[in-house]
Amino acid sequence: MIQTSRPMVLALFLVLALLSCAHTNPDPMLRHGGETLTDIGEKYLAAGELGLSIKVLMEAEKKRPKDPKVHYLLGIAYDQRGIPDKAVEHFDKAIELKPDYSEAYNSLGAHYAENGNLQKAEENFKKALENPAYVTPFYAFYNLGRVYEKQGRDEEALRQYQQAVRLEPSYGVAFYRMGLILERLQRVDEAREALGSAIRLNPNITEAQLRYGILSYNVGDIERAMTSLSRVIKVSPYSTMASEARSYLDRMRGVVGAGKPRGLMGAASERASTFEVVPERETTRAGTGGGIARSERPAGDFDTGAAASVARETAPPMTAPPPAAGESDRGETGDSHHQYVVQVGTFRDKDNAERTRERLVGMGYEAVVRTFSHQTLGSMYSVQIRQIEDFSIASALVAEIERAERFKPIILKVRTTP
Repeated sequence: MIQTSRPMVLALFLVLALLSCAHTNPDPMLRHGGETLTDIGEKYLAAGELGLSIKVLMEAEKKRPKDPKVHYLLGIAYDQRGIPDKAVEHFDKAIELKPDYSEAYNSLGAHYAENGNLQKAEENFKKALENPAYVTPFYAFYNLGRVYEKQGRDEEALRQYQQAVRLEPSYGVAFYRMGLILERLQRVDEAREALGSAIRLNPNITEAQLRYGILSYNVGDIERAMTSLSRVIKVSPYSTMASEARSYLDRMRGVVGAGKPRGLMGAASERASTFEVVPERETTRAGTGGGIARSERPAGDFDTGAAASVARETAPPMTAPPPAAGESDRGETGDSHHQYVVQVGTFRDKDNAERTRERLVGMGYEAVVRTFSHQTLGSMYSVQIRQIEDFSIASALVAEIERAERFKPIILKVRTTP
């Protein structure tokens, strides 16, 4: 007979007690009800914790096997985890339980589209749009546009993107896709307007900044070209897009503020010696305001609209050259050495500049065309509004013109001699 000491008996008792506790006390999180587990699983999914999301949602499925939302979220989690069969199984189950589940149709369509089955993708996106109570139909319109674009059906794709931005005016990536199509259709002015909307809503869509910068250069709008192309280099400094942006910037070197200004109104303009671009952050502080940007998937992806993809954030300001060394970084009123000029645009074509000036004069602004010569681009024509002594008045003028013209002018600080 094997003899056991008292300490060994106590140790055995403790092990058995711990095993009993482990058996009767599973993961505390799993004690929650099905609805709470679903919410937790959705939060893990939004945070990108796919393994934890699937684990919790599987427990939720055990407690609520006929809840379409549980299957919808599992479909997304499996799809993002790269398990397509499971993803389709749960999307199908969600739709079986809720035949008008637009979000599930949209996500299933995105799954098929990303895997090259554009026919099934189109069918599911259209199914999503059949439900008049669909809360975020702009996702399905955008995705349907991507399908048509991939099939070379640009006009049809354009209509879908237009529907998307009509329903969600802050959908920057949809404006970007519109701009690309309009450029392909040689509708340059409309393309530039759409791309301008895209970069105002989301300045970090690098492709949109590049195309907008190039189109602006082609029509002679040098300031906006320089701003957008500089943004490309800042966001993606080592990309091929940055290399292309640098080549355009090299051609434009010296355009803004080049040479002695001519044609400005008032005697003070004759004494002006240098021009300095006032950074846009100053006009923002002075009251022109910034935009709201959508936190978006990379341009070109299909959009499931799932998890936290509709979170909003404040857009960083568009970049502009910093103040000259030693100059104040504050908005300021004019003095005997500084005044301000609102520059609406710079053009290579004189007729375009004159039409812009005439339009502004018709709106009651004292606009003039300033001509100067650039070493590479030749004669250039800047449309400007009279010199102003007060910076806040110049900033308010920028806001007025931006509302009327859709594109934001810049403020030039004119350094004058006493």
